[in-house]
Amino acid sequence: MTSAVFLRTLDQRLSERLSLVLLAVLVVVPLGAATVTESLGLDELSIWLTVVMAGGAIGADLSSGALALTLTRPIKRRDYVLSKWLAIFAGAAFLTLLQLGIETAVMALRYPHAFDLLSNNPLYAAFTRLALCAGVAAVLVALSALTSGMNNVILWVLLFVFAQLVQSQGGNWHLPWLARAGTELAGILVPRLNAVDVLRASPPSWFAISSYLSTVIFALTAATVLMNRKEVSYASE
Repeated sequence: MTSAVFLRTLDQRLSERLSLVLLAVLVVVPLGAATVTESLGLDELSIWLTVVMAGGAIGADLSSGALALTLTRPIKRRDYVLSKWLAIFAGAAFLTLLQLGIETAVMALRYPHAFDLLSNNPLYAAFTRLALCAGVAAVLVALSALTSGMNNVILWVLLFVFAQLVQSQGGNWHLPWLARAGTELAGILVPRLNAVDVLRASPPSWFAISSYLSTVIFALTAATVLMNRKEVSYASE
């Protein structure tokens, strides 16, 4: 990992006003649900926190010419990709855990009886949400190595919507193979690793673990390969 790339990535995202507004809204507004429900049910927001953090992860550097300047230093492109991924994950993970902490505190005050070992275990929720952050960050970094500017987010959203439509239409048309295709595409775009499959199951679900890890590793490898094939210049695209 390259600390300079790691820190600059966090600084870029957290210094943009629009990103800060979106992140604040995603963290704070949904917490209202914690006052009326008796479950830790904000897992899916970890996905969108990561999407905001990952906007233009590599593509923005390429478009601005900053990538060429960065690579004049003795930095391996593999390390550049890993630093981007870890910075996005770190930012999204911090916000996710902050949200979970507030959500847990609110629920503990209003519904102290609601906690149990499985569905409302904050440690299980943290594991599941952090896995979402790491997985989605890897996919968005790969898409950012493929596109310029903020187009990785646009491409990810389009593919995600397409996957949902394919899955839905497969069910409506009674075509299991089509629904399965949509499910598989969604699983690639949003790699999941449920805490119950790992921490609760005995033995752990090795299929779930291997599927998750293979998707993350493939995404980061693809990002590195794409970076190695890029020719960069100081001029903005």
